[in-house]
Amino acid sequence: MFQNGKPVQSDTLYNVLVLFLAWLQCLGRCVLVGHNFKKFDLPRIIRAFESVKLTGAFKDTVMGSIDTLPLYRSVYPGIESYKQEYLVTKFVNIKYSAHDALADVESLQQLVCNTKITDECLIEQSENIMSSMHLYNFNKDCDYNQFSLACLLNNKIVSKEMVKKIAFSGLCLHHLQLAIDRNGVEGLSQL
Repeated sequence: MFQNGKPVQSDTLYNVLVLFLAWLQCLGRCVLVGHNFKKFDLPRIIRAFESVKLTGAFKDTVMGSIDTLPLYRSVYPGIESYKQEYLVTKFVNIKYSAHDALADVESLQQLVCNTKITDECLIEQSENIMSSMHLYNFNKDCDYNQFSLACLLNNKIVSKEMVKKIAFSGLCLHHLQLAIDRNGVEGLSQL
C-alpha cells in the first residue's frame, strides 16, 4: 500500500477492523458520520465487516449513521456544489487534502461545527444501523437479480429499465423461468 507514492505499513482487513471496533467501543455505542456516507462509504464498511464475519460486533458497537450530503442539501439549498471539499472551502475557508481519510474526517468535523447544523438536523438525518444493513442486503440482492437478468437485456428481450424493475421487485431469472415452466407465458404474465 502506498500514500503519496511512499509505502505505508499495512495489516490484514480482519486486524484493521478489530482495531477499529476496539477504538469505537471505547467511545460507547456510537453513530458514524460521513459525507456521501449512505451510498458510498457505509456499504463498503458493511461489506468489509461482512467479509471477515464481524457484522455482529459492528451492529453491537454502531447504533446508526448520518450522511451529511443530504443534510447540507436540505439546510443550504441551491448552492453551487455539495462536494465536501467545496463546502469546507465555502463555509470554513480552508483547503485540505481531499480523499485523505484523516483530512476528510477532520475537515468534515470542522464543517459541521462551523455551520448552522443543529442537533435536530443531525437527528433528522440519522439512520438506525439495522435499517442500513437491511438496505445493504436489499441492494446486494438486487445486484444479483440484475446480474441474473443480464441475458434478457443483452438479447434485447427487455429494456434496462425493465431489468431494474424486475430485479428490485425481488425476482431473478430463475423465478421467471419457474413461472414459464409452471404455466407458460400465462405464468409469466401472472408473475
